[in-house]
Amino acid sequence: FIEPKSFVTFAGESKGRDPGLVRLKPVSAQEARLLSAAPPDAFLAHPCDVPGLAWAYQKAHEGRMFAVNRGPRQRGFLRCSCGYAVGIKNDNQEKAERAKDHHTPWDKPCDKDKQKRWKKEDLAHEFRTDVLQVRFEASLPPAPMEISPDSHESWRDGFQRTLTEAIRLAAARNLEIDQREIAATFRNWSYGYPEIVLYDTTAGGAGYCRMLLAGNVRLLLEKACAILDCPANCTHSCRACLQSFENQMHWERFNRVPVLEWLGKRLGAKHNMNPFAGNGGAPLNVDDPMPFIWSAWDKARHAVILASSLYGAEAGAGTGDDFLGPAFRERLNQLISWLAPGRKLDLCLSELPDFSAEKPGGLEVHEKLLPFAKEKRLRLWRIPASFDIRMHPRLILDPGTSEGAAFYSSDPEPSGWFDSFIPAPAFKSPAADPSVWANLKDGFSAPDSDPFVLPRTLSVKHYQSGESRNIIADFAFCAKRQFELLRIEDPFVLTHSTNYLHLRTFLEELAKIWVAWPKGIEVKFREAEDGTHIATVEDFRRWLAAKGTCLITRPQPAKGPTRKFFHDRRIRFELTATLKPKVAQVLLTGGIDRYMNSRVECSLVSQNELGRAG
Repeated sequence: FIEPKSFVTFAGESKGRDPGLVRLKPVSAQEARLLSAAPPDAFLAHPCDVPGLAWAYQKAHEGRMFAVNRGPRQRGFLRCSCGYAVGIKNDNQEKAERAKDHHTPWDKPCDKDKQKRWKKEDLAHEFRTDVLQVRFEASLPPAPMEISPDSHESWRDGFQRTLTEAIRLAAARNLEIDQREIAATFRNWSYGYPEIVLYDTTAGGAGYCRMLLAGNVRLLLEKACAILDCPANCTHSCRACLQSFENQMHWERFNRVPVLEWLGKRLGAKHNMNPFAGNGGAPLNVDDPMPFIWSAWDKARHAVILASSLYGAEAGAGTGDDFLGPAFRERLNQLISWLAPGRKLDLCLSELPDFSAEKPGGLEVHEKLLPFAKEKRLRLWRIPASFDIRMHPRLILDPGTSEGAAFYSSDPEPSGWFDSFIPAPAFKSPAADPSVWANLKDGFSAPDSDPFVLPRTLSVKHYQSGESRNIIADFAFCAKRQFELLRIEDPFVLTHSTNYLHLRTFLEELAKIWVAWPKGIEVKFREAEDGTHIATVEDFRRWLAAKGTCLITRPQPAKGPTRKFFHDRRIRFELTATLKPKVAQVLLTGGIDRYMNSRVECSLVSQNELGRAG
C-alpha cells in the first residue's frame, strides 16, 4: 500500500463538475482499525458500573489507528506513474484501463510506457488520537434460525455494526457534540466477545473520549438503547433512530431489534448475584473464565458437558459448502487430543448432532469422533425440552472424585459446546458427590437410534491439500450408464473462468466411464455482477451441443434477498425421467472448483441409490 500525503483535483475540471440531480451513495473505505490495544491492567484502572463490562482509555500518544482504502470493490487502485489513478471494479475494467490512453492530473496526455507505468496499490493511513475501548464480557447471540449458515458471518457483522453505531451516536448525544467529532469501529477481543472502539476524529485527540470516561457506562448504554428503541418502530433502521448522512453506506446492515434485546440484557444484569450459591458455587472473578476452565479440563479424566447443541452459533452444520471455520476445527482437534489418552466424555445436548448426507461438515465431525464412540468413551445424551440448562452446571470435571469440579454460568443464553459455552459471569463448585452427575443422568435419555450409524448408501471421502483426486473411483456409479439429467448446483461454476474450466475438465473425466453424455445438464449458478457469465453460458451451451447434450440454466441474481439462500454445491445424477427418478447425489465442499484443484483440501459426500453400475 501507499500512504498518500495529499490529493489533487483534475486540472481539466478546475471549476468542478455538475453534481447532477441524484446524489450518489458513497462507497465505504475500510474503516479504521485499532493498532495499539490497551493493556489488561488499563481495564482494571477504571471502575465500571455495568456488570460484564470493562473499559480503558488511551491518550493520543498511545492510541494508534490504521485505515485502509481498498477501492470501490475491495480490489485496489490502479496508479500510473504520471499521477493518474482509478479504483478497480473488475478484471475487465483493469485490463481496459491498462490498455487505453489517459491524461495526467494536469490534463496533459500521458506519455509513459504502457507496460511499465502501472502499479496496483491500496491507500493507507496511520494516525494517533484519543481512544476508548468498551469491552463486553458476553458472547454475541446466535443468528436466527431463518438465516442460512453461509450468511451467519454477515449477520454478526451487521449486529456488531449496529451496536457500534448506537453507542457512537449515544456518546455524541451525551457529550452534546456533532456526531462527526467521534468515530467508532468494532472487533472481537476474545472469542465471540465484542469490543467497541471509540476514537476522536481530530488527529491528536480532542478530549471527547476522556470526557466519556469521566461519566459512566450505564448512562452511555441507556442512551444507546433509547436510540435503538425507535419511535417510528421501524423494522431494521430509519432516520428516526440510526440512519444519518455519515453512516449511509451501512444502512442495509443495520438491524436494531436483536441489538436492543441483547443490550437490554446487559443493562439488566445485577451486581453481586450468585444464583448457584446453594450448590456451593463461588464466582470466578475473571474477565474471561474459559482459559481457567480449559486449564482444569486438561487435567481431568472424565468430563460431562451440558449444552444446547454440539455446534453452536460459531460453527454451523449447514449444507453444501458447510463452513466449519478455524475456531471450530481448533476446538474439535482439542477435544480429540483430550480423548486420545483414554479419557471419557458424556455429551448432553438439547439438540443431537445431525450426521447426514445433507451436512458434509457434520460428517467430518462424525468421522473424527466415531472411534471414541465405538470404544464407549464418548456417549451422547438427550436433554429433554423441559430441562433448563441455565440452572445446572454447564461442565462437570471428574464427577464423584475429590478433584471433581462443576462450572456454571448465569449468562441467559445456553450455547453450543464449540462456542465459549461458559461465558462470564461464571461460577465453580465442588463435584465430589457422585450424585451430582447421577441425578442429572437420571433425567436424560439415550438417543432413540445411534447417531453414529450412517446409512449404507452413504460414503464420505476427504482429500488433503496436495492429494490427487480419484474421479474414476469417486464416481464409479457412473460407469456404463447414460443419465437422463445431470443437475449441478454451484454458485460460481459459470461465473469465474477458472471454475468454468474446472467444470469442463470434470465432465470430460466422467465421459471416460459413462457410455454416453447425459441427455440434459441443468446448472444452477449465481450471475456475475458485471454480466461476464453471459458469454460463459453461451460457450458452455455450444460445447455441450457438440456432444448432443442440452443445457438448462437456472441463474440466480447476484444481489437481492434470495442470494443468501443459495450456497449448496451438489451434483445430482438422475437415471430416468420419472416423478421419482433413481438418483445418486454428491455434495462437494467448496464445489467442483476445489474438487478439481489438488492444492486445496475438500470433502465429498456421496449417496448412491442406483446400486452397482451395469
